[in-house]
Amino acid sequence: MRKHLFHTTALVMLSSAFMVLPASAQKICEKDGYCAEPLEVGKQSMDSHVSRRGVGPDAPPSAEYRDLADEIVQILGRSTPLGEVNVQGKADGFASGEHLLSDDERAQISKLVSRMGDRNVRLIRINGYADEQPFGKDSRSIYSDNEALSLGRADAAADYLRSLLADKDTPITTIGEGSSEPMVNCDTFVYNSPEYKSCLAPNRRIEVQVWYENALADCQIGQPVNTNMPFRVSIDGAPLAREDGANSADVTRCKDIALEKANVQLRFDALEKTQALNVTAFPQVVVPGEVVSFTPYSNYNHYITRGEVRIFEAGQSLQTEPLAIVALDDSLQQQGKWDSSVQSDQQILRYVLRVYDDKGRFDETKPLIMKFIDERRDDDLDTAEREELVGYGENHLAFSNIPVSGGIVTINGDSLAAGSSVKALGADIPVDANGRFAYRQILPAGEHSVAIEMESADGTRSEVTRTIYLPKQDWFYVGLADITAGKNTVNGPASTVTGDNSRRYAGDAFVDGRLAFYVKGKLQDGWQVTASADTKELPLEDLFSNFTEKDPNYLLKRLDPNKFYQVYGDDSTSVEDAQTQGKFYLKAEKDDSHVMWGNFQTKITGTDLLNYNRTLYGANAEYNGENTTSFGERRTEADVFAADPGSISSLEEFRGTGGSLYYLRGQDVVVGSEQLRIETRDRDSGLVLSSEYLTYGQDYEINYIQGRIILRDALSSSSTADSLVRTGALGGNPTYLVAGYEYAPSVADVKNLTKGGRVSHWFNDYLRLGTSAYDQNGSGLDQTLTGFDATVRYTPGTYLKIEQARSSGSGNGALSSTNGGFNFDSIDQTTGEDVDASAYRAEVGVNLGDLIEGQSGTVNAYTLRREDGYSAPGQLSDENITQYGFAASVPLSDHVMLNSKFDYKTGDETGEYTNAEINAALELDPEKYLTLGIRHDDRTSSLSGENSLILSDEGARSDVALKYHYKPLNDEGERARYDVYGLLQATLHKTGDRDHNNRAGVGGRYDITDRLGVNAEATSGNQGLGALLGLEYQKSDRTSYYANYQMDDERTDIGSRGKSSTITVGGTSRYTDSVSVFAEERQQTFDNDASSLIHSFGLDIAASDEWTWGGRFENGVIADPESGDTDRTAVSLTSGYHNDKTKYSGTIEYRRDQNDIDGDRSTWLMSNNLSYQTSEDWRMLADVDVAFSDSGLTSDLDADFIELGVGYAYRPVNNDRLNALVRYEYLSDLAPDDQLNATRTSSASDFEQRSHVVSADAIYDVTPKLAVGGKVGYRLSEIRDTTVAGSEFFDSNALLLVGRVDYHVVKDWEFTGEIRYLGVSEAEDAKAGALLAAYKHINQNVKVGVGYNFTDFSDDLTDLDYDSKGVFFNVVAKF
Repeated sequence: MRKHLFHTTALVMLSSAFMVLPASAQKICEKDGYCAEPLEVGKQSMDSHVSRRGVGPDAPPSAEYRDLADEIVQILGRSTPLGEVNVQGKADGFASGEHLLSDDERAQISKLVSRMGDRNVRLIRINGYADEQPFGKDSRSIYSDNEALSLGRADAAADYLRSLLADKDTPITTIGEGSSEPMVNCDTFVYNSPEYKSCLAPNRRIEVQVWYENALADCQIGQPVNTNMPFRVSIDGAPLAREDGANSADVTRCKDIALEKANVQLRFDALEKTQALNVTAFPQVVVPGEVVSFTPYSNYNHYITRGEVRIFEAGQSLQTEPLAIVALDDSLQQQGKWDSSVQSDQQILRYVLRVYDDKGRFDETKPLIMKFIDERRDDDLDTAEREELVGYGENHLAFSNIPVSGGIVTINGDSLAAGSSVKALGADIPVDANGRFAYRQILPAGEHSVAIEMESADGTRSEVTRTIYLPKQDWFYVGLADITAGKNTVNGPASTVTGDNSRRYAGDAFVDGRLAFYVKGKLQDGWQVTASADTKELPLEDLFSNFTEKDPNYLLKRLDPNKFYQVYGDDSTSVEDAQTQGKFYLKAEKDDSHVMWGNFQTKITGTDLLNYNRTLYGANAEYNGENTTSFGERRTEADVFAADPGSISSLEEFRGTGGSLYYLRGQDVVVGSEQLRIETRDRDSGLVLSSEYLTYGQDYEINYIQGRIILRDALSSSSTADSLVRTGALGGNPTYLVAGYEYAPSVADVKNLTKGGRVSHWFNDYLRLGTSAYDQNGSGLDQTLTGFDATVRYTPGTYLKIEQARSSGSGNGALSSTNGGFNFDSIDQTTGEDVDASAYRAEVGVNLGDLIEGQSGTVNAYTLRREDGYSAPGQLSDENITQYGFAASVPLSDHVMLNSKFDYKTGDETGEYTNAEINAALELDPEKYLTLGIRHDDRTSSLSGENSLILSDEGARSDVALKYHYKPLNDEGERARYDVYGLLQATLHKTGDRDHNNRAGVGGRYDITDRLGVNAEATSGNQGLGALLGLEYQKSDRTSYYANYQMDDERTDIGSRGKSSTITVGGTSRYTDSVSVFAEERQQTFDNDASSLIHSFGLDIAASDEWTWGGRFENGVIADPESGDTDRTAVSLTSGYHNDKTKYSGTIEYRRDQNDIDGDRSTWLMSNNLSYQTSEDWRMLADVDVAFSDSGLTSDLDADFIELGVGYAYRPVNNDRLNALVRYEYLSDLAPDDQLNATRTSSASDFEQRSHVVSADAIYDVTPKLAVGGKVGYRLSEIRDTTVAGSEFFDSNALLLVGRVDYHVVKDWEFTGEIRYLGVSEAEDAKAGALLAAYKHINQNVKVGVGYNFTDFSDDLTDLDYDSKGVFFNVVAKF
C-alpha cells in the first residue's frame, strides 16, 4: 500500500535512505484531499514499486531493484452519486465498474503532456487500479475480473496519451494491478454502506510514471549546518533541512539513485574473481591481402600490462615461434590489425591471445581457426561491429599463470535510447539494439572510482562517478540451528515399519536437532576460505557422533532437471560451492594453491606410464609456485591426497561407433564422479596421439541412475592419418571414448583407503624432475604405483624425456567395448596381488633449426617397455612388450619435403610387428605437385588377432604409391577454387597370408561459395572400392560444418585394424582430425564463464546463427582382437535452432552392426530438446530421448529406453503472488544384457519398467498475510521380471498429496498447517499426516513454536498398522 503521510521517524537516516523517490522526482496530486503536501518540494515519502529479479532481464527473483520514475501523476476516482453526470454522460472520475475517461481525467493527462514540453521521454508506464467491490451484472459481461478492469483503465489512458503524443515515438506500457494495491483501507466502514463506497473511490485510479532521458542528478558534497546534532535526516541523498549540505553518504546515495534512474546497475562482489579471456578475428574466412581485426576480451585488464595475438600454421605447436605476432594496446581496448598477405601457403591458420603481467607471466586462450579463400563470391556476414563481438564476454582461457585478487565489478543497464554509447572503467562498452549493455572487471582490493559515461545519439551526455570499496577481508555466511523436543503417543509397530529406532517412535520424550552452515570469506593476507557442514536431523546426543560419515550417493549433486522439474522459469544457474560426499567441507586457498577436505579430482598427470585420475572424497593439498619458466610452466607443482571414498573406480573405453549413445558397464554411478575424454591413437603403435577431456552439459549428458551417456556429437570410429600409402581403401587412426567413474557396489560400507600425489620442479628452463605415487588398499583390489620422470629441454621442440614406473598388484583393470556398451570385454592383463612389474619409456624430439642454422624440420623418436603384469590406467599388459619407433619431417629443398615413420613392437606371445614408411613430396611448379610413397609392414604371429580374422593374417607386404596433385592459380596468383589429383598404388612384394594392395583413383576439391566446398575421391583395388565425399560449410564465418565419406577396407594397427568405411556429415567436432604423434600442447581446465555477459544479461550485440545442422555416416569393418570383426553402418543427423524465445536441438541416429560372435544388432536413437518462453512469466521445456536396439540373436538381448519430459513454469516478473511448476515424465527402460545393476550382482536387464509421473507445485498469496501452497504427485508404473519367460507387467502406482497454509496473524506471530498423504495402491498401504504449529518471532533471527503432529500408517496386506501423535516444541535460529 502506498503511504501519503510524511512520517519523520520512519525516515531518520544515519547514512542513506531506501525505497523512496529521488530528490528530482515529483509526485503530483491532481485531486485535492488525497495527497498531503510534502514538507519540501521533491521530498514526498513513498514506497516505490518493487520488482524482484536477478542478473539479467529474465533472471530469477533473487535481487531487488526499485523502478523509480522522474515524474508520477495519480488520477483518482470519486464517489460521484449516480445521476450526477457530465456532458459526456459519465460520472466525474472513474465510477465503479467502468474504465472510460472523463473530461476531467483527460484534462489531467493533457496537463502532464504540457509539462513534458520538449523533454526527451524515455518511457511512460501507466498502472491501472480497481477497488475490491464485486462486479455487477453489466460489468461482468465486459470484464473477467478486477485485473482486467484495471488494465482497461490503463489502456484507455494510454490511448488518449498516444493521441496527444502522435508526433513522438514514445514507448508506453500498461499494467493492470487489479485491487492488489489499495491506496486507502476501508475496513473500518460498514460493508457496502455509502461511507464504504465513498472511501473506495481513491482506489479506482491510474498512475502515470514518466522517465526522462539524461535524468542523472548532480551530487555534490556540501557544508553541514550543525555538526553537533546527534543525527541528521536525508532522503535519497538530499538533506531534509534545505540549508544543510550533503555529506559523503548522501552523495553515495544520490549517485545510486541517479544510476537507478538511468536504469544502470553497479554491483561488486569481493569474493568472486573468475578470470575470462577471449579473442575474435574478423573476418575468419579471409581473402589473402585483407586486413584481419582481432578483438580481445578480458575481465582482468588491471593485471595485464600487454597483450598479443600469436598466429600459427595449422599443424604447428603453440610453443614454437609463431608465423606472426600482432601487438595489442596495453589496456586491451583497441583492436589489433594484421595484413593477411604475409600468410603461409596453408589454407588454415590458428591463432591465440596471449597476455602478460608486470612480471612476465602470461595467460593464453585456446587456439581458434582462420580459413583462407581466393576470393569472395557471396556475403552473408552481419555488420562488422556485430561480427567483431562474437566472442565478447566469453571465456576461452586455456593456460593461466597471472594471479588476480580483489573482487569483480559488474556494470549493466537497459532501456538506453537507440544509438547510445556507454563508457566505464576506461572501456567502451557495446550497447545492443534494445539498449542493453553489460561489462565486468576484476579489480584489486581497496577504493576505486568507477566513472560511467552515457551519450545519446544526439550528443547528450550523462556521467556518474561512483566510489566503491572492495574490502581486503570480507565474509558471507549463513547458518541454521533447529531443535525440536516432544513426546509422541505411539500405537502399533512404528519402529519396525519405519526402521527408525529412535525415541520418536518408542513413545519416549525426544530431542532432535540439526546444525548447518555455509561460510565463504577472505582474509587480508589473500587466503580465501569456504566451509560448510550439515548434520542432518538426528537425536541431539548423536548430532556429531557420525560427523565424518560419507555416502557416495549423498551430496556432490549436479542438479539434473530430468530428476526434478524440467524448468524453473528463471534462467538461474545452480552452483555447488562446497562439494562433498560427507557432512563437512573445508577449503582454504590462495592464488592457485589450496588445502581442503571434501570432494576433489586427483591430478597425477603429465606422464604416460602413471596417469591417474579419479574423483575422491577426503583430504587434498595442492601447491603451484608463483614463479614460472620462460616457457610459461610453473616451476614447482605439488599435489597430494588421502581419501576413503567408499566407492570403487571403473575405467572403460569405447571404440567410436559413429553414434552418440554409450552404455556404461554398471548403473547407479556416483553423481559427478565421471571423467570422460576422447583419445586418438596411432594405428600402428597404439600410442595416444591426442586426448581431450569432455565437459558435462557442453559435450555430453549422462543419466547416473541408468548408466547411460549421450554425446553432443557423434563419435566416428577413426580420424584421418597422414599417410600416402593406403593400407585399405582409405587410412585412419582409431578414436575412443574413455570413461572413468565411481560406483558403490553394495549397501555395505566399502573400505578403500587411497592415497597418492605428484611433485615436479623445473630447476631452470631446461631441467625438470618429477615423481608420482599412488596406493589403494582395503577393497580387494590392492595396488601400489610409483614413478619417476625427468625432462631435459633445449627448446620446446628439442628435448629428452624419460620415465620409469612400477606397479604392485593388478588394480581395478579396465573394460572395452566396440559396440557402444551392449557388450564388454576385459582388457587383457596379468592379475594377482603379488604381481610386480615395471615400465620404462623414453622420448626425444629434435627441431633441426635449433641445431643447424637455417635448417627446418623435425625428428622424433620413442622407446617403450612394459613388463608382464604392469598395471596402470591405460597401460595394462599380459606379456613382456617392447616398442620403439621414430618419425621425421625434413625439407630437402624449397620444393622437396621428406616424411618418414617407423614402428616396431614385439611381445612374448603376440610376436613381432614392424612397419616403415617414407614419403617424398615434390613441388614441380606452383601448380603441380608429385608425391611418392613406400610402405613395408610385417606381422610374424596370428595370436595378436585372437577372435579377428583380419588381424590374424601373417606375413609381410611392401607397397608403393604415386600421387599427382594439380592446384591451379587464378590471375592474381592466388589458389583457385578447385584442385584435382590422381593416385596409383601397387604391391611390390608380399608373403604369408597377406593380400595384394593394388589401387588407383582420382579426387579433388571445389569451393562452391566462400563457405561451401565439396571434396571427393574414388579409388578401386584389391581391397575393394574406396570413396570419399566431403562437404564443408562455413556459415557466417562462425560455424563450421563438414561431411566426409570414407570407405576403408583394411586397418593395419595391431589393436584395431581392418576394413572400415566412414562418411561424416556434421559440425566440426572437438575431436581433432589432424594429430601429430609427438606434439604436446598445454591446456588447463577452468570454470567456463562463456555465458557471463551475453547469456546472463540477454545481450544482442554479436552476430549469431539461428540454424545449425550436421550429420555423419560410416560404413565399414571394425576389427578387434576380443570382439572380432564388425561390419558397421552408422548414420547421424543433427539440427539446432535458436532465437530470443525458442531453443531447439535434435539428433536422430541409426546404426547396424554385423558381428560373427555377437550377431547382428540394429540401434535407433532420437534425442530432442525444446525450450520456449511464452512470455516473461511463462516458460516451457520438453525433452525426448528414445533408443531401440534389437539383437539378431534373441530378443532377450534387446535394449530399449524412452525418456520423455515436459515441464511448464509460471514465474511472474512483476509480482510474486502466484508461482507454479508442472511436470510430466514418461520412462520406459530395458537395459543391455551386459550392463550390471547398481550393486554389480546381476544384469540390469533383469527388470523392465514403464512409468508415467505427473507432479505439480504451486504457492499462492491469497492476501499479504495468507499464503496457501500444495503439491500433487502421481506415478502410474508397470514392472516385469525379464528372467521369467513370458512374464507379465504388474502395476506399481503411488499418489502423493501435500497441502500447506501459512498465516501471519500479526507482525511477530505466524500459524502453519500442513497435511500429507502417500498411498501405494498395489501394496495396499497408505500414510497420512498432519501438523499444526504456531510460532513467535523473538527477533529477525530466532523464532520459537509449539505444535501438534499426527501420522497414521495402514497396510492391508501385512496388518502392520501404526499411528503416532504428539506435541512438540521447536526453536529455529538463523544467522
